[in-house]
Amino acid sequence: MTTYRPVKRAKDTPLAAIHAYCKWCLGEVLEDGVKSGDGLTPGKDCRSKECPLYDFRTGRNPFAKGKMSEQHREAARKRLAKARNGE
Repeated sequence: MTTYRPVKRAKDTPLAAIHAYCKWCLGEVLEDGVKSGDGLTPGKDCRSKECPLYDFRTGRNPFAKGKMSEQHREAARKRLAKARNGE
């Protein structure tokens, strides 16, 4: 069995790194970087529930709380406006 050795890129996000690992795990990308062409989709075709990245395979953080109170939402709007205006 080969060991996963990621190719580091300057602009990779955590999601891109997870996606790259899933592609490698499914065998879509071979060691030389060539696609195998088997048609597997990393998020949908994963069956490895023991993998620590399994919950993140669809591109969402399952542990993040999606609801913001109106007070937090207003504070976020103000921070965003301030950042956009360069203040």
